[in-house]
Formats: sequence, C-alpha cells, structure tokens
Amino acid sequence: MRVFNGTVLLVTLVAFAVLFKGSSAACLDKFALSSVDALVHKQRNAKAITFLAKNFNELDDYISIDVIGSNVTELCEGMVKNFPVLESLTLVNANITSIESGAFQNVHRLKDLSLAVNRLKHIPRGVFNTVKSLKGIYLSNNQIESIEDAAFSEMPNLKSIHLAHNKIATLSGNILFGSPNISLVDFSYNKLTTIKDTSLDDLQYSTVRNHLKIFLQRNQIDSVSKYALAKLKVPIKLHLEFNRIINVSDVITSLREHSSVYLDNNKVQCVSDDVLKFIKWTQISVNINRNPVQCQCVENVDKVLNGDVKGELNVITTLPCSLENPFFGNQL
Repeated sequence: MRVFNGTVLLVTLVAFAVLFKGSSAACLDKFALSSVDALVHKQRNAKAITFLAKNFNELDDYISIDVIGSNVTELCEGMVKNFPVLESLTLVNANITSIESGAFQNVHRLKDLSLAVNRLKHIPRGVFNTVKSLKGIYLSNNQIESIEDAAFSEMPNLKSIHLAHNKIATLSGNILFGSPNISLVDFSYNKLTTIKDTSLDDLQYSTVRNHLKIFLQRNQIDSVSKYALAKLKVPIKLHLEFNRIINVSDVITSLREHSSVYLDNNKVQCVSDDVLKFIKWTQISVNINRNPVQCQCVENVDKVLNGDVKGELNVITTLPCSLENPFFGNQL
C-alpha cells in the first residue's frame, strides 16, 4: 500500500512539473496589441491618421504603422500576421523584452521594421529571416547581448541592419550569411574588444556596387585581424573612431582600392613604413586624427609620402610637436 501511494505521488509530481514547465514557456502577452495608440498612413506621403486604443489587427489595410510608447513586453508567435499591404512597421519604446520565432507572418511587403528603444536581450533565428522582403532592420538602443546564428541570413533584399547602443561583446560572423545586398551594418556603441579572423565572414559575399559601410566606433576594440578585412571583396568605409587601437598595419594594409578607414581618437603612436608605402601606391583614404602619434613619426610621414601619392592620409597628433600649435596637423 505504501508503494502504491508513493507511485501515485511520484506520477502526480512529474505531471505537475511537466505542466508547470509548459506554462512557464508559453507566451503570456498574446493580447498586448489589442489596444494601442497608432499613427498610420494609407499611402506614401498621405496625411497621417492617429488612432487611440485601437486593436492593432484592425490596421491591416495601412502601408505604414507606428506604435510608440506602448507596453507589449513580448512579441509572440503570429502576433503580427496577415498585413498584405504593410511596408513600414515601428514598435518603438514598447517595453519589448523578447521575440518568438514566427512573430511576423504573411507580411510579404514589409520593407522597414523598427524595434528600437526596447529591452531585447537576445535575437533568435526565425524572427526576421522569414520576412524576405525586409530592407532595413532597426534594433538600436536595446540591451542585446546575443544573436543566434543565421538570425539575418538568406535575406535577399536586406540592405541595412542597425544594432548600435547594445551590449554585444562578440561577432560570430554567422548572422548575415546569404544576404548579398547588405550595404550597412552598425555595431557602434557596443562592447566589442576585438575583430577576429571570422568576425566579418558573413559580409564577404556582399555585392554592393559602392561601399560597404561598417560602423564599429565607440566600442573597446584594441585589435582588428587583417584576415577579417582581407576576405571582404568590395571597397569599405570602416568606422573605428573612439576605440583602443595602437597598431594600424593590419587594418590598413588589408583594405581594397577605394576603401576608407576612420581611426580618429584611438591610441595610435606611429604609422609604420609598410602602411605609408601601401597608402602611397593604393587608392585608399585613411584618417588618424587626434591620436598620440609621436613627433618623429609625424616627420617620417612627410619623408615617405613625397612625390606622387595615390592614397590619402590625414594625421593630427595630440602631442605638442609644434611650439606654435599644440596640435600638429599633417594632411597629405
């Protein structure tokens, strides 16, 4: 009898645990968009219409919807579903902390999506890369620490991804592969410390005609692998301002023709001869302004870069190399 009672108790506890586990994983905010304030547009450049306490799902015949300052918390699976003409959606400052895969369904004309100024910490796969029409994704000013591999992969129309002002510490190089039209990625104001060999692997298949713009300023980067940049097949505009870079050789000598790199406000103390010769014979633009470049090195720049120079180098040192001017500017 004791064994029987114990067995019944054990089964009951297991069943309760399974039930509890299932309920905790459920999306609890399914009806958060049932009453929102929204600014909508029927057509491009049309006069805006404002709705107060409107059911979000009743806005399915508008091309632009802006919901600002609501309390959504979670974007559950299928929460944004069946919007046949929607091209632009903004859910800003909505207290969103998580997104489920499949949150966006049957939004085949959606081009621009902004979830900026929320509280997202993780970006899973299957949220954005199921919306093949997307051109711009705005996730700035969240608390993002991790992005699942392939989160933005196989998106043929995607041109820009904005992830500034988050808490990203590493780049895996596997989040954007198979999206060949990427022309702008913004990881500024994050917690990156190094750009490794594989950090930019997913950008090597970019086919943009002009420049691939990579924003990495205002991180804590002290090194950039030359192999990471050498894999890129198109000219780039690389922003590395306000980091901790000392050695610029790996950064500059890996650039393709017509590329530009911005290294202002780093810790560069000298520009080596191999860099100077590379600039002399390669059509690139380099900015190393407001760095503690040694006075002797500044003089060497003038010596090496004489005569015909294909590239452009701008150097302004923060050291007192001139009695007349505490900031010695050398621009070539």
